[in-house]
Amino acid sequence: MPTQDAGDELILAIPPEPGVIAIARIFAAASCRHIGMDEDRIDDVKVAASEAVTNAVKAHLAGNVTGPIRLVVRTRSKVLEVTDAGAGFEPPARDPVGTPPGGLYEGSLGLSLIQALFPDVQIERNHDRGMTIRFSLDASVSSRPAG
Repeated sequence: MPTQDAGDELILAIPPEPGVIAIARIFAAASCRHIGMDEDRIDDVKVAASEAVTNAVKAHLAGNVTGPIRLVVRTRSKVLEVTDAGAGFEPPARDPVGTPPGGLYEGSLGLSLIQALFPDVQIERNHDRGMTIRFSLDASVSSRPAG
C-alpha cells in the first residue's frame, strides 16, 4: 500500500479489499492529526472516511475492478478525497440520515452519514469512471455539542 507526500498532499492507495478499510481510517486520523485537528472532529473524519472507502470497495468488487482506491488529504486546503474506479452512479440528492432497512453496520449509512457529518461534501462522477467524494477538514468546525 504505497503512501506518498507530494508537498501539499498526503496520499494512500489501497487495494479494494474489505480488510484495508481500517488502514484508511488510521491514515485519515493520522493525516488530520498532522494538520492539527481536534480529536472530536477526527472521530467524525474516521467515520466519514470509513463509509466512503467501504462504498468504494463495494463498487470495485461489484465491477471486478482491481485497481487501487485513493485517499488524498490536501494539507493546505484541509480537504479529504476518496476516489474509486467503480462503475459510478448519479450522485444522490441530500437525504436526512435514517436507519437503513437492513439495519446498522459499517457502510450501511454511507453517503447520508457523510453528508450529515460534513455538509460541504461533494460527490462527483469522475471523467473516466468511478466517483470522488470530497469534504473539508476545517479544524474549526465540530459536529459535537459543546459541554
